[in-house]
Amino acid sequence: MSGFLTPIDALSGVGEVRARALRERGLETVVDLLLLAPTRYDSAPPLAEAATVAPKVPATLVGVVERARKVRQRRGGHFLDMVLRADERDLRVRFWNRGWLADRVTRGDRVAVSGALAPDGSAFSGTALTVLSDETTALEAWMRRLEPVHPKVPGIPEGILRRLLVEAQKIVDELDDPLPDSVRRDLDMPTLQEAFRLIHVPASRADAERGGERLLFDRLLSLSLGARLATRGLAGEAPPIPSSERVRSRIRARLPFAPTPEQEAALAVILDDIARPQAMRRLLLGDVGSGKTAVAVAAILAAVAAGKQALFVAPTDVLASQHAALLERWLSGSRVRIGALTSRSPAPKRRAVAQSLAKGEIDILVGTHVALAAEVAFADLGIVVVDEQHRFGVLQRLAARRKGKRPHVLALSATPIPRSLALALFGDLAMTRIAARPGGRKTPPARLSDEPTAYADVRRAVASGERAFVVFPTIDGAETPSVEGLGRKRVRRWLEDLRTEWLHGRLPHDDQRSALEAFRSGAADVLVATSIIEVGVDVPEATVMVIEGAERFGLASLHQLRGRVGRGDRPARVHLVPSPTCKPEALNRLRMLEKEDDGFKLAEADLLLRGPGDLVGVRQHGFGGSLPIAEGRDRGWLEVAERVASELLAASYDVRRDGWFAGLADRLGGMRFDPVDPV
Repeated sequence: MSGFLTPIDALSGVGEVRARALRERGLETVVDLLLLAPTRYDSAPPLAEAATVAPKVPATLVGVVERARKVRQRRGGHFLDMVLRADERDLRVRFWNRGWLADRVTRGDRVAVSGALAPDGSAFSGTALTVLSDETTALEAWMRRLEPVHPKVPGIPEGILRRLLVEAQKIVDELDDPLPDSVRRDLDMPTLQEAFRLIHVPASRADAERGGERLLFDRLLSLSLGARLATRGLAGEAPPIPSSERVRSRIRARLPFAPTPEQEAALAVILDDIARPQAMRRLLLGDVGSGKTAVAVAAILAAVAAGKQALFVAPTDVLASQHAALLERWLSGSRVRIGALTSRSPAPKRRAVAQSLAKGEIDILVGTHVALAAEVAFADLGIVVVDEQHRFGVLQRLAARRKGKRPHVLALSATPIPRSLALALFGDLAMTRIAARPGGRKTPPARLSDEPTAYADVRRAVASGERAFVVFPTIDGAETPSVEGLGRKRVRRWLEDLRTEWLHGRLPHDDQRSALEAFRSGAADVLVATSIIEVGVDVPEATVMVIEGAERFGLASLHQLRGRVGRGDRPARVHLVPSPTCKPEALNRLRMLEKEDDGFKLAEADLLLRGPGDLVGVRQHGFGGSLPIAEGRDRGWLEVAERVASELLAASYDVRRDGWFAGLADRLGGMRFDPVDPV
């Protein structure tokens, strides 16, 4: 593998230990590293004289290095200890955790350092440093620069990360731009190589935005290309699955509630689709709590009643297990035979399930992506239901469609997606939407809250026998509110006497399952988690959710999260706790959630306010920061990406060229390119 997909350990200085640390952060290739966008850009504080610098006030000093040495810190790592002669006085300057800077300065160098004086005035804590030439223009240029602040990568010092970024840039500089020059010039975009440079070493905010727009466009183009590739060779005949009114009545009787009019309408469309001899390709979009699963189960039962088998695929073991349990409960006492297959299933069980399927001894198989493996064969597969469609790639969707004799495919998505964005993500699927929630359930209200108010409500809820979620945007890291950072502090301060479990994607699978089961059973009062709980967690007793760093989530994601509470008969509420550094415009965006409970309207607002760059791939590991995109300037890229994708494929463009568009789509998680042409 080469080009943009060059393995990360091909970079100089990346041995086994560093490669493991990078891969644990999701950085497996050169592409992943270069897509680790800065979380913010800092500008240099104003120039000041050493005698006038006040404690804790950011400033930039210019002076001559009297001494510089690397010193080991008590808790590991090194710092740069430097004596700076500035304005006829000596000042001690320290760069904590940045001992590598000692290799960049020597005695006699004229330097500029930014930072702030410690509260006790003992030393100047530096944040940025540069060695200056004798030219005044060098200092002026440095003062105008933007300093990128990249996400932390545990085990990789900041200086090493920056050096690896430089090396990765050298590799891509030797490659051709995967976007044809004619298209790039027509759109007035920088080359891909220039875009990476503008993102990581911008001369101005405008430069960073220009680089971000190129990467945003490539993201959308990769999704559009994937959606179009998925349609090739997939039209054709499929075994029809008719259902009489008697069968439909028996199916309704199996559901634990009377379907809403919207559910009935969606089911009617789906049953009409599968009754035809053409393969159904339909996406069922449903707002949180709208009852998509009930509709999907009804379609599955229609197939089983017609003597066909069904495959119900979910993106995670937890969600697959939940679906299997639901089917067992709803179909208790029936003759329907249910099997389960996940990544945790031992090899003997996988073989046994595969044999039973091939003999027609299992009617419904519930599983994760492992159920799509070639060795899992069905006797007579009639329908495939793919839950949380956007978390599966095109390659997996194609694998699902090739099962059996071209089965009907029903995809589900609980993520509210504006139609224009849905067309880019799922251009190969017809779409049906359910908006209303069954049983008269209301969307829980969301309110901006401060820390004491939010956690006092958690304690009240637990005292009343209810349960609560506390959600953070990241697992760890100093720059953002995180489960392992701020989460631990919040629990110690407010919830230490309560039974608390922790859930995030870095925990072993068994620990995740145990934490969720403890919360579901009532053995835990509070579940502290990341957005991993956004889908597939149904705990009726959960009535309170606290979302820390709420401004770091999109409106659609926040709406999804609040759908995890209020699933029982007790009133629920959501507390949005913004970070102390939350900007006024971000607070205004959060206030929209206070006023609006329609997820699709919120998604449209998010598209207008934040652009599609924040609505696709926002939680994927390659994009470690937030691409710098100018607000309001990028909505049109959706339509442009659609047009360019059609033109490129019509011209027989090789989407696997250098692994860029295929690799990028793979890292977005929403699209993967098939390595062979679809049949």
